[in-house]
Amino acid sequence: MAPFAVLLAVVLTWGLVSGRMARYSITLPIVLVVVGALLSATGVVMVELNSESVRVLVELALSILLFADATEISARWLRSSGRLPVQDHW
Repeated sequence: MAPFAVLLAVVLTWGLVSGRMARYSITLPIVLVVVGALLSATGVVMVELNSESVRVLVELALSILLFADATEISARWLRSSGRLPVQDHW
């Protein structure tokens, strides 16, 4: 139960300080990775990395993060970034 309490505390704290952390390019995924590393290093969280549930959880987290990052790209930036590289056929 302690890991869930820590996760809840991190997310709530992030809600309070996210504006200030954005100035330093610190994002929630970075904070969650650091907190996860600290929890596993101190022995608070013990995870069997070879289990099927961990694989599914990691795949789900990766797909959510990739989708969230993709939604932050503006259409204006895509249009102004230039053309796609195309190989000329002579």
